[in-house]
Amino acid sequence: MADTILRRGANASVLAQAIINTVIDLALPIVTAYKDVVGSLELDILTKPDIKHTSELYITTTEIEMIRSSVSPILNIVKSLRDKKNDKVDTPPSTSPGGAPHVRDDDDNSESKVKISAVALTYLRDAEDHIILITESLDSMRKSCTNMIDLIFNTISAYQNESIKQLTFVTIVFLPLGFLTAYFTVPFTDFADEKHSQKFYWGITIPVVVVVVLFLARNILTWYYRRMVQRRFLVRSRKANARSE
Repeated sequence: MADTILRRGANASVLAQAIINTVIDLALPIVTAYKDVVGSLELDILTKPDIKHTSELYITTTEIEMIRSSVSPILNIVKSLRDKKNDKVDTPPSTSPGGAPHVRDDDDNSESKVKISAVALTYLRDAEDHIILITESLDSMRKSCTNMIDLIFNTISAYQNESIKQLTFVTIVFLPLGFLTAYFTVPFTDFADEKHSQKFYWGITIPVVVVVVLFLARNILTWYYRRMVQRRFLVRSRKANARSE
């Protein structure tokens, strides 16, 4: 068997901090995995926001809250063990007036029997730093998910307002066109355009429709192009950061 501090020292406090460190080490990959999940959702939301992302963010936030509630008691345990005072352990027993030693009650003196070694205190400080880092990361991810949910609703609301504006513009433009169409459909006795075939009608209608659609959808096309460029830039920057780390 390997010769370790646990085997050489035979100290209960060192064993306790080893168990706590093991729990913390197992929690670190979980936090890293959730960072990747939140980062992927953030990339999708910034480039292609959708109302469906809110359900994924809600589930992720709930899971992060559950992990946070499971990790918080460990921080309290580490703080209580680190702040434990050992000066009560070596106090001699008091004597009664008759000279007989006074026996203390175990229930009243249970805390004084806990002794934390210097080695355990050193490792507990390191464990406290790690657990604080984990809790702060979880809180940061939870806030990010909440902010992304607000961003989704604000973005969708802005898109709806833009769509209403475009529909209003189309209505304003095509109201006089509808009036002109109704006017020229009145049966005249002599109307020169009636001599042309349907190709003449489609030759005028298709270019007009294409120009109108491109003009009205110019903001959407520009936004889509910018989102594609931003998405490629973000993916490349994340890959570069991952390689540098």
